[in-house]
Amino acid sequence: IPGIEAHSDAAALVVASERPLTVVSSAVAGGGFMTTHHILVLHVPAVYRGEDPARDLADAAGVRSLRSPFVGLMTAVSLETARSVTLRERGLVVAAIVTAGVSNAVAAGVSEPAGNQPGTINIIVIVDGAVSPAAMVNLVITATEAKTDVLAEAGIRTPQGHRATGTSTDAV
Repeated sequence: IPGIEAHSDAAALVVASERPLTVVSSAVAGGGFMTTHHILVLHVPAVYRGEDPARDLADAAGVRSLRSPFVGLMTAVSLETARSVTLRERGLVVAAIVTAGVSNAVAAGVSEPAGNQPGTINIIVIVDGAVSPAAMVNLVITATEAKTDVLAEAGIRTPQGHRATGTSTDAV
């Protein structure tokens, strides 16, 4: 998408936009509705205990000179496994970037409360267009449904044997 770049290394994946992005997110930092120029996915060790994730994300954003406010997500999955796709249809451009680890698989409404085990699915969706707040919320629903469908097709199960719907630390 013109004016938007994504780059990553072993420590972080950064989406940077020249123009402000209107965002709805369930992210650790910048969750809710906000306007930002940066989205950060920080790689953390599998043994990360999350004592102050907002501070860890702010420190990582500062090292990278990211503008505040920013949206910050975390994952223990190697960022080399991140995948992206951009689709164009009738003048609409939609891009998605996904990091996925399923070692912490859960089934919504069925699994016991989860601990701090690694395994996170982060989904970043960027739409090149004016999207209403209601449509943004619906996009989160659609992204979550697509994630759940992919997990079902892959046969991912929780430790208790239920069909996984995600992990306990997923973010969109």
